[in-house]
Amino acid sequence: MCRFRRLGSIVPMVMVLLGAGRARAAVADGTQAGFVIHSEAVIHAAPDSVCRALAGRIGAWWDWEHAFSGGSRNLSLDATSGGRFRESLPEGGGVRHLTVVFASPGRMLRLIGGLGPLQGAGVAGSLTWGLSPALNGTKVGVD
Repeated sequence: MCRFRRLGSIVPMVMVLLGAGRARAAVADGTQAGFVIHSEAVIHAAPDSVCRALAGRIGAWWDWEHAFSGGSRNLSLDATSGGRFRESLPEGGGVRHLTVVFASPGRMLRLIGGLGPLQGAGVAGSLTWGLSPALNGTKVGVD
């Protein structure tokens, strides 16, 4: 649902939100069965541009140390309902990390599944990016 194209300065802003710096994560809810972590930040770009950077340039902001292939450039995300967050492995192999279950361009993208080593443990989760207009940009919440 997010159109893919070059996004220039949006990618560093997404990296700040998802990994370092000004974005903070907190446990929003927790029980013995699981927990929810919430993080949010404002990115100084339009919601559609932020959406394109999240999905279309995932290899630019995903930490390469969290990839089976050793390179985030091998990751892709088809941001449509039923789409896959996948990773290409050497010699033609691959990993489906998550599946898109809700896609609303410029508003929300939700994926379900088990990331990386969680697949073998039978653990599943949900990853939701919520986008909304904010003063001077887009508020992005990650759960």
